[in-house]
Amino acid sequence: MITWSNFVSQLFNGLALGALLALISSGLTIIYGTLGVLNLAHGAMFMLGGYAGFAAYQATQSFIVAVVVGSLALLVFGVVMERVIIRHFYSRPHEDQLLVTFGLAICIIEGIRFFFGSESRSVPSPEAVSGIVSLGFAMYPTYRIVLMGIVAVALLPCSSSCTARAWA
Repeated sequence: MITWSNFVSQLFNGLALGALLALISSGLTIIYGTLGVLNLAHGAMFMLGGYAGFAAYQATQSFIVAVVVGSLALLVFGVVMERVIIRHFYSRPHEDQLLVTFGLAICIIEGIRFFFGSESRSVPSPEAVSGIVSLGFAMYPTYRIVLMGIVAVALLPCSSSCTARAWA
């Protein structure tokens, strides 16, 4: 039997997951808009940043350090990948770009499996956002509500510029 609190909890779960997917897809849009490259390795690169953050967290037990290291590792990896591989495919057909980035995705995924194994790893949420929030009729993790807020703030410039272009 579906209850109102279960429905709202699942609605918030969907919003949290949708917010993350929107953030990732905006990255795809930015890459395609600026470089003109269809990057099928984008999701694998997102995972690579997560595992770099996981390794940093295991070493330091600091969530902030994990976020910084994951971001910087992904920045360095992305720049190296663009300079060494992707740059040669700018003038090639989109099919070639899809094939090379798909191959890169496979290599990234298998590299992660080699170093970390096939099981998922996780980093606990920081103390400041751990716990639960009462929504009145349901309880929901604070971390996910904060996550939705961060994504909304991050995507706000995109949505306002997209709206301005639509009105022009």
